[in-house]
Amino acid sequence: MEVVTEAVRMLSRASDKPVIVYPNSGEIYDAETKTWSGQGTCGSMSDTSEEWEAAGARIIGGCCRTTPHQIGELAKKWRSYR
Repeated sequence: MEVVTEAVRMLSRASDKPVIVYPNSGEIYDAETKTWSGQGTCGSMSDTSEEWEAAGARIIGGCCRTTPHQIGELAKKWRSYR
């Protein structure tokens, strides 16, 4: 997830456009076999989303292999901020 935070920082400095973050679970997709492998490493996106927001992210979600539970945690957390 550190890669995501640093990328957000760099992008928000380089552009006036809103930065969107929607990382995958951290597993690796093999396009040839159409399978996923490895362990998910995204942990609690809800906790890490604070870093992303502080780095400049304005839209935060989840992509491949994130779970409805993880997205629900994000929604609950950020609805309470607004």
